[in-house]
Amino acid sequence: MVLLRLKPKWQTDNEFSTFALLCLNLNRSAHHIHNILGNGHAKPCTLSPADCGSTLQTGKIDGAENSLVTYIYSKHYEQAKYCILDEHTRIPEVQLVSGYTWNKLTDEDKIIISECAKESAAYEKNVWNDTEEAAVKTIEDKNITVTEVNENERKQLRDRLQPIYDKYCSEYMDVVEKIKRNQE
Repeated sequence: MVLLRLKPKWQTDNEFSTFALLCLNLNRSAHHIHNILGNGHAKPCTLSPADCGSTLQTGKIDGAENSLVTYIYSKHYEQAKYCILDEHTRIPEVQLVSGYTWNKLTDEDKIIISECAKESAAYEKNVWNDTEEAAVKTIEDKNITVTEVNENERKQLRDRLQPIYDKYCSEYMDVVEKIKRNQE
């Protein structure tokens, strides 16, 4: 995920870590996180990607968050000329099958489906990476100012989010740690 901005620069050194924007369109989970981290300066709101573009254009919001792909395909770059690559969230791609259905399958079918799932996950990851690379190329072609958040800033954000993990994920920290290891 990236943050999109109408304004060229952060106003203060710690603005990134506090999300201190006048109004920022956030997805529902990020909206919740913002409320927990709240700083009293921002007015988070939730809009559909379709409504986000016109709201950026009128200046009713100062920025938004979206994937690079949505930023490009929704043409939000036409209003938000500043893009912050911060990787503050990632959208998991999940493949599921119900236990009821799985238990009806033969062992041979389970093996075939498991192998296909692994292959399709790898394929999907490659397609997504290619799509993001094309989005970055489009950004470069549109003369968008891109700011990459450094590792120190990402660590500061992770540290601020730790209480959320402690509160909501304590039973699942083994899974969270596995996810973190897979991202390295």
